[in-house]
Amino acid sequence: MSSTQLDAKVENTRELSRLLANVLTWGFRIGATVIGLGIVLAVIQHRELAESIGSPSQLLKSIRSGNANGIISVGLLVIVLSPMAGVIALLRSFWLQGDRRYAQVSLLLLTIMIACAALQLGG
Repeated sequence: MSSTQLDAKVENTRELSRLLANVLTWGFRIGATVIGLGIVLAVIQHRELAESIGSPSQLLKSIRSGNANGIISVGLLVIVLSPMAGVIALLRSFWLQGDRRYAQVSLLLLTIMIACAALQLGG
């Protein structure tokens, strides 16, 4: 491998690291902001905070009604789903760069993450 090829791979790795860091950082920031807004709303509404998110239909109903617990739950989901968004971003980058091996590994990881989330929701 030539020096130029090595430099290109190093720069590519840096770009992917920045991409993943940005996705995770912004996912946390957005989620934390939504949670903060939900807590403020809970204080205004004089409501106790729920101990669980509940089913997707309960969550949608809670959000539509402006319930603070629903808003807090959305913030938690944003934080929990941020790593999945990061894997999707990496998968897309690997695919566009023609790096099929790492794209396949990313797809496998994404599949495992989705399966775990589905099992958690179902059980």
